[in-house]
Amino acid sequence: MYQKRSICYCGSGKSRESCCKTGPEITLRMKQFANQKEREQMLSDLHISSQFQMRYKGHFEFYGKHFIAYKRKNPTEKCNGFLVIISSYFTDYLDEMDKCPSSWKTLTSAFWEELICTYYPHSIKITPNEKETDTFFTQLKMFVRWLDKQEHTCWYNIVTAYITEYKSVVYNCERLLNHLVTQQYPKFHQIDWDPMNDFEKIEMKFNQYKETVEGVFEVTGTLENTVAIANVETHKTYYVKGVPPSIVVSGMLLQGGIGRNWGQKYWDWCHTFSVFPNQAKNYLYPKVEPTGVK
Repeated sequence: MYQKRSICYCGSGKSRESCCKTGPEITLRMKQFANQKEREQMLSDLHISSQFQMRYKGHFEFYGKHFIAYKRKNPTEKCNGFLVIISSYFTDYLDEMDKCPSSWKTLTSAFWEELICTYYPHSIKITPNEKETDTFFTQLKMFVRWLDKQEHTCWYNIVTAYITEYKSVVYNCERLLNHLVTQQYPKFHQIDWDPMNDFEKIEMKFNQYKETVEGVFEVTGTLENTVAIANVETHKTYYVKGVPPSIVVSGMLLQGGIGRNWGQKYWDWCHTFSVFPNQAKNYLYPKVEPTGVK
């Protein structure tokens, strides 16, 4: 069983319990080699896995060898981008669980749903063409089809059903996220963009507001150029400007910060961390404990 997570306000997407801790935490693992051939194989695997940034611990878990084998079979940039996301999902997920299922067969459908409607939306890459969702879902289907053949699992129909259900809403999240981020960072796609300089300016402006609130907000309605949002935890409603009513969809979850000065009727949308489908609430906040692994 795994518990749903209250995500950290820093925007990492991790739970508050596992994020922003004081002091480093280091876990060491050792691997002994029976011969030189095993050592050379490990070095080769490390080289391949480094291309999609898989953590070292992945080499000790069931999924690592499959990601490496799939990468060798599909040495494309799109496949690599997909593996960056799904390998990070596994290690982040397992870090919070502090346990590892023994195989792909011990996962449940909830594991894939959380990847599609919660973890992936947090990991969407900002691009001018806004095609990342299409690419990710195509790569996910290709991987699961390959996995079923390799491991004799039956995940393909389940995963494709989730993709069919969520594709349009996740694309809407990508579209809104792109708009909010490029609105916040106008030079985002330019070569001379200085992200740290922009970030410091935004933080300084945000800290000058008399009232600020950070968290996850659910879109509850729109009126002309104003959007009504409710804090998911406190249920308090705020009316904000800076979120385009023409793009936003009722029920979307916006993770970020809002600010207001004294005498100001409406709140300003100040910064954006993530945009999620409404179904992500099932995984972001603890209500009931679903089954993530058997």
